[in-house]
Amino acid sequence: MQHTIGEVLKSERKRQNLTLDDIQQKSKVQKRYLQLIENDQFDLLPSAFYTRAFIRQYARALSIPDAPLVDAFTNEDLVDLEAEANQSDKAIQIPSEKKINDAGMVEKQIDHDNIEIAAEKQSKKQPSRVTRHPRSWLDHLPAIILSLFAIVIIAVVILVVVQQNSGNDTSNSSYSVVSSSESSTQSQASSSASTAASSSEEAVKENQIKIASTESNTITVTATDVTEPAKLTITASDTGRSWVSILDNTTQANLLGYTGTNGNVIGNGEAGGMTQEATLSNTNQSVKVTIGNKPNIAVTLNGQAIDLTSTTNTVVYLVINISYKS
Repeated sequence: MQHTIGEVLKSERKRQNLTLDDIQQKSKVQKRYLQLIENDQFDLLPSAFYTRAFIRQYARALSIPDAPLVDAFTNEDLVDLEAEANQSDKAIQIPSEKKINDAGMVEKQIDHDNIEIAAEKQSKKQPSRVTRHPRSWLDHLPAIILSLFAIVIIAVVILVVVQQNSGNDTSNSSYSVVSSSESSTQSQASSSASTAASSSEEAVKENQIKIASTESNTITVTATDVTEPAKLTITASDTGRSWVSILDNTTQANLLGYTGTNGNVIGNGEAGGMTQEATLSNTNQSVKVTIGNKPNIAVTLNGQAIDLTSTTNTVVYLVINISYKS
């Protein structure tokens, strides 16, 4: 005979003379949930997951098998008491009693579990079905957790790949293996390029002062992109004596501040000291330097040396044509 889950539990509870409060204490399931289960109102319970747990706890509180009841809920089916009794010794057993009627006749009483059920079934042609409980998101919780875990793993892998690729300077999407010799060659080429660039920069700086011509004892120099004010410095070594003069080549003005045009004697122990320096401005477009005892003298313009070795004469006339920075 088939009955609903609620009918089976309610009938067994009453057979054991237990109240819903007793079941609540044993099963730890709230009384209002127990009432909903007895009324087969599963759609009012929190979720299918909790409903199965509540049915299982209710059945265990009655010391009856819970598997048939849980299966009936899962499959939206009724409970077949006779089939369950035949399949397992632990299935729900329905005790029989005998009762003597007024005529002294003994008749077999209806199974105690089904007293209320039989009365209800007489007025019903079809037994009530188990109400399908709507699926809750909790039923899908394991699948959701696994999906999130997989997404996290994929995200971590993508992040690692992106970080590794960000450190590589690649011109296309393909990759190639570079041998140690190729790597060394590339490093040497890079170093050579850096050295060449540095040398080029120095050459540009040095080329700001060029020897335009050398005729006998006269050296003509062009100096371009000169920072103003410019410092023209003549330094004597400490092993000899020389004499120098610095004139504006256009006005013949003495740029060392002394009177006359003979110049100053400089060198070791001389009154002119070891160095003579003239400050030049854009009014001094051409300067003439006269040097006596050239081997004892060094000339610089803004700290950059002017080469005097293009002539072997001891007395040298150095003409410097200057273009200042605009």
